Amino acid sequence: MSQISTDTPSQRAGFRRRRLAVHAPAFGVLVVGVVVTSIFASASANSYRHSEQTLTNLQTSLAASVIQASAADLQQKLQTPAVIAAQNGGATFAKSMSPSIGGAGSFVGAELLKLGAGAQTVAAVGASLEQPPPDPVAMTAIAEARKSNTLGVVHLIGADYQRIGYAAVASGPAGTYAVYAEQTLPTDRKVATDPTNPAVQDLVVAIYFGSSPSSQALIETNAEDLPLRGVHAVETIPFGAATLSLAIAAKGSLTGGFAANQTTIITVGGALISVLIAALVDVLARRRRRAEREAEQSRQISATLQRSLLPVRLPEIANVEMDARYQPATAGISVGGDWYDAVDVDGKLYFSVGDVAGHGLRAATLMGRLRTSIGAYMIDGDSPDEILGKIGRLLDVSADGQFATALCGWMDPLNGEVTFANAGHPEPLVIANGTCRALDSNVGPPIGVGGGYRLTTAKIPSGGTLLAYTDGLVERRGEPITLGVDRLCKAASVDLPLDRLLDHLLHELVPLQAGDDIAVLAIRTHL
Repeated sequence: MSQISTDTPSQRAGFRRRRLAVHAPAFGVLVVGVVVTSIFASASANSYRHSEQTLTNLQTSLAASVIQASAADLQQKLQTPAVIAAQNGGATFAKSMSPSIGGAGSFVGAELLKLGAGAQTVAAVGASLEQPPPDPVAMTAIAEARKSNTLGVVHLIGADYQRIGYAAVASGPAGTYAVYAEQTLPTDRKVATDPTNPAVQDLVVAIYFGSSPSSQALIETNAEDLPLRGVHAVETIPFGAATLSLAIAAKGSLTGGFAANQTTIITVGGALISVLIAALVDVLARRRRRAEREAEQSRQISATLQRSLLPVRLPEIANVEMDARYQPATAGISVGGDWYDAVDVDGKLYFSVGDVAGHGLRAATLMGRLRTSIGAYMIDGDSPDEILGKIGRLLDVSADGQFATALCGWMDPLNGEVTFANAGHPEPLVIANGTCRALDSNVGPPIGVGGGYRLTTAKIPSGGTLLAYTDGLVERRGEPITLGVDRLCKAASVDLPLDRLLDHLLHELVPLQAGDDIAVLAIRTHL
């Protein structure tokens, strides 16, 4: 039997109003939830795109630093035989150039030319060149190298080949010489990404010759389709006297799979907004840690590039023990201009320590050029004052905007006598019998500021140590450098093996956040 309602119309209207009153808060929560979820979803999408772009930009800058540093390495490989030829002629060109030709070398072939009214080929090594001098394209690279005092670069393209031509020029007593070499590149422009290279791992990369990423200027890429789309970055790179364009995109999400899908997660999970906020904070924290790791990786790669411009090993000489340290600045990712070097020339130990003012590729390139030139003059048997005078002609602060300080000398291993010249550099120290003192020297102007250097001679007793260093070891902001030298002498007045002594000095004197690069060379006599 059905039940008959006896409610009046007014009672039924009240019931409807009460039901609406009960659902109103839920509806309001739903509306607020939708609005809040939409806000967070939009913010999450924007944050994800921004993070992807930031990390892509960082990866592009990192890869650009690697490519820039390779130009300095290529210039050094060509500049050394050019400097030697300018000093002695081209008789030893094949010997000095052969390590860079074929196999694991950088070039397929190279030619040495003497420049004057024209260009005369003196010697050649390696495979035949596609466009050898006096071909106009090759001469363009040589002219650029001569004009800019840096690496000349040209892009060579044929029906069945693709090469890059490089040139370096040096002048000396024997005349002005140019070294021109070519490097083979894939004809189809396709390369595989090196999985061991952290600068390009998991990235789509395209490199173009020139300042714009056009298909005609493409050098090499691992991309299936060009131009790159979506989140990507393009950076113009100075490469010697030329310019390269680098385009990079990620193969996947740089911030991780969760970040790539977090907008959908937040939208679908609006009811769990508080939990998702915590998850979002965790994602942002992971992004920050990843960015910090990327920055540290960049610094380590820069330090590796810097060390690649320094000697691989020190020479072994009877009666002499040597050790050295290089420590990069902790701030930034730029390479620097500090160096040390030691060369055995007919049983006599030549050494140099120097510092190019500033940081970055330009300072590192100049450092490599100065160290290479000093080494060439050392092998030629010039005295330290003559060497500083000669390299002083390679640099003019008013024209180049750069200068350098350097200490250059030699030591006789048979009696411990050391003779050196000083171009505005901190004076070396002698550590012996628990004491430490600075060697008073005839300090000349920095390289690039002026000339005129005089020799200083001193004797290092048996068991004594000659310590040469750059100012990053002792200089501190806001205090005289003499206080730093006093600290160094106090820390060095200990009886320790040579390697432990250098580790001790860096531990005692270098703060955790060092603001400058440091190079230290120690020579101990055992007469």
